[in-house]
This record gives sequence, C-alpha cells and structure tokens, in this order.
Amino acid sequence: MEMIRSTPELERERIVREARNCFLRYGWRSVSLDDLAGRIVMSKKKVYTYFESKEDLIRQIIANDLEQLRTKVSYLLATRRNPIEQFLSVVTVFIGHWEFSDGKIVNDLHKYHPGIWSGAEQAKKDLISYFIDFNSAAGVAAQLYLRDIDFHFLYRFLFDSVLLTDYPEATKDELSRHFLRGLLTETGMHNYQSLGPVR
Repeated sequence: MEMIRSTPELERERIVREARNCFLRYGWRSVSLDDLAGRIVMSKKKVYTYFESKEDLIRQIIANDLEQLRTKVSYLLATRRNPIEQFLSVVTVFIGHWEFSDGKIVNDLHKYHPGIWSGAEQAKKDLISYFIDFNSAAGVAAQLYLRDIDFHFLYRFLFDSVLLTDYPEATKDELSRHFLRGLLTETGMHNYQSLGPVR
C-alpha cells in the first residue's frame, strides 16, 4: 500500500524542482527567492518555512542531484554483472549527469557558494572512487582487465580530462570506449567485441 505524502512534503519537493529549473536556466546568482516565489505562486514567507535561505535551497538541490547519481550508479553496479558493461553503463550515467550544467553554472556555484561546491565535489570524488574500486576489482577478478595498472590514476584521468570537459556527449562516449579498450586483456577484448550497445 502506497503511503499518502503530506502536503508540506509535496510543497517542499515542488519548490526544489522549480528552483532547480530556474537556477539551471538563469544561474545561481540571478534568481532570488522573490523571483522563485512569484514563479511558483507562493509567498516568500511560505518558501522560508521550508528553507532558511537561498543557500539552504541550493544545498538541497545539489544533495538531491547527488543522491540520484548515487542511486543510479549503485543500481548499475548491482545489476550489471559484467565489469565491461558496468563500466560503459556507469560512465554513460556520469556523462549524462554532467551534461545538465554548462561551465557557467558550475563556475558560479564554485564562486558564489564555495562550501556547497566543495561538498559536492568531495561527494562526486567519493562516488567515483567507490566505482573505480568496485569495477577494477571485478574486471581483474574476471580476467577481463589487465592486472598491473594504476586504476585510480587512469580512471581519474578519464573523469578529469574527458567527462568534465565541454566535448559533445558522443565524443565523450567514444573516448571512454577507447580508454576502456586500453584496460582489457585479450579475453576482455573478445568480451567487449561480443557486446552490443550498452546503456
């Protein structure tokens, strides 16, 4: 039986959803709580009953995005038994996650909300680190990945120089596949070539 959620909970979610859309469209600095209250037809006072400040609201938006990212990655690691499929699926999720924001949005978050930005960066690094440990161990155990590789160094290179750049999504996907092929044993390469499109 599905629980009926309270109106305050739904109102809070609505504020977060609308605020996220506004901030990503106009920038973190350009949208005030007055603007947001007008957009969602709610008094500013009511918005303040759910969030102490604009900073608090932005923190919640970022926390929600990170939680969605964690959930997707955890699901893929649990359901994709083949480490190569795991790699391709999880990298696709990371690419999609970072596509939502352009450089200005990220730079503004860093400049005007450094505490939130640094917390988000640490959370992403922790998630990437977990993925690297999980995927590389599974790949080596299945004899699909080469053993004598500094996986953390190479994966960090992939994330920092490919996934966090302004390349088009298709280019990021192709570069990720080239990267993966460099990790594979002969068995891993046969396995990779036998896979169809992985998402």
